[in-house]
Amino acid sequence: MNAGLLLLLVSGTLGAVSPLNYLFGTVPKDEYDWKIVGGSDAPEGAYPYQVSLRSFGSHNCGGSIIDATTVMTAAHCVTGSNPSYLRVVAGSNKLNSGGVTYEIESIRAHTEYDSWRFTNDIALLKLKTPISFTDKVKAVDLESEYLGAEVDCVLSGWGRLNYPGSLPNNLQHIDLKTITSEDCAKLLNHDSVDRTHICTLTKAGEGACHGDSGGPLVANKQIGIVSFGRPCAKGAVSPLNYLFGTVPKVGYEWRIVGGSDAPEGAYPYQVSLRNLGNHECGGSIIDATTVMTAAQCVTGSSPSFLRVVVGSNKLNSGGIAYEIESIRAHTGYDSWRLTNDIALLKLKTPISFTDKVKAVDLETEYLGADVDCVLSGWGVLKVGGRVPNKLQHIDLKTITNEYCAKLLFRSFIDRTHVCTFTKYREGACHGDAGGPLVTNKQIGIVSFVYACAVGYPDAFTRVSAFTDWIEENRY
Repeated sequence: MNAGLLLLLVSGTLGAVSPLNYLFGTVPKDEYDWKIVGGSDAPEGAYPYQVSLRSFGSHNCGGSIIDATTVMTAAHCVTGSNPSYLRVVAGSNKLNSGGVTYEIESIRAHTEYDSWRFTNDIALLKLKTPISFTDKVKAVDLESEYLGAEVDCVLSGWGRLNYPGSLPNNLQHIDLKTITSEDCAKLLNHDSVDRTHICTLTKAGEGACHGDSGGPLVANKQIGIVSFGRPCAKGAVSPLNYLFGTVPKVGYEWRIVGGSDAPEGAYPYQVSLRNLGNHECGGSIIDATTVMTAAQCVTGSSPSFLRVVVGSNKLNSGGIAYEIESIRAHTGYDSWRLTNDIALLKLKTPISFTDKVKAVDLETEYLGADVDCVLSGWGVLKVGGRVPNKLQHIDLKTITNEYCAKLLFRSFIDRTHVCTFTKYREGACHGDAGGPLVTNKQIGIVSFVYACAVGYPDAFTRVSAFTDWIEENRY
């Protein structure tokens, strides 16, 4: 497979199943909004089953009408969301006009959706009132047979036309072709690709790219749901889109760009949170039996699959692994509004403290701008690079929330957030979500970054805003 090809991952035959850069609050949807690069404007009414799923009026995901009261989308589009904040718009190719808006009564995401293993990324939305079918609004038939490779199909959605770029007003579409799951797994180097997934491969400069999660992949009948894609139609041989299975962690691995190797033992509170043996997130020790991380790191995960490793700067050696007894994520965590991205992990056995393993003190006061702080984690060293074996660190400085909101165009940034600003090619970049931002005390939890070390602020969950919650919920 030459480097001029891009891999799109979708997820398997729909009849076979049933119904995360930003550093804070979780990944803003329009940063990970899937894009359709190399596509074109869709003819009006060509995809009558296509819907726009909106949160607080803004387009967040695609979806498909499967009957008059049910819309199908990806679980990661709605996990942690309140149905009352969501709407479905059907019957228009344009985001800014036309169509009919429907309220959502309830959300039923797959109970085995796993946000790190990227499985069962499917959800059904029950509408409060039935959809009125017309020539431009119809249900899609669902494929019940397993389809293999070389199947011609079409992807539709409001993905960006280039990267970086704005969402188009007009619905986009692009013709794709499926490949075998075996080839897909080999190209992705990801053993979780199985018969519940379906993959497509596109030329460089074409295909989905952070575009319209939850949207339909169709070959006469719907065969897939957009779930994950990377990189961005650049021609790299790596996942472009899972369409039902969810986002492979390799695509959202946080990076620390412009940092350097941390001295051994410099950050004794730093932990590596691992899923089935693989490093997934950072975290911090706050007492002998409690580790703090981001809610996005553990939502949908089973404690039995997770381990916390402490006491080593290296991912491949040293340290002590502790099993997790239970997970307590903030009940107000909202994966689209990017709020309350905090969780506590209770360990089965207490951590043995040493010179290299200690708890971090938590900041209880509100700190403003121009505060010197340090971010540590196992983020990749450059955009597109590999996760380093050695712990990285970088010095940062906080900025005001007002300035942060202005730069990020994010009105929801408030006193529960803390932001830092870095130079071009420095800072967190899809790197070590859940990890600690520290002055003398921990002030933030890595949650999301805008773009990737290109001169935008990094944003974190502000620890001091959750002092009461931490004390009430720590083990």
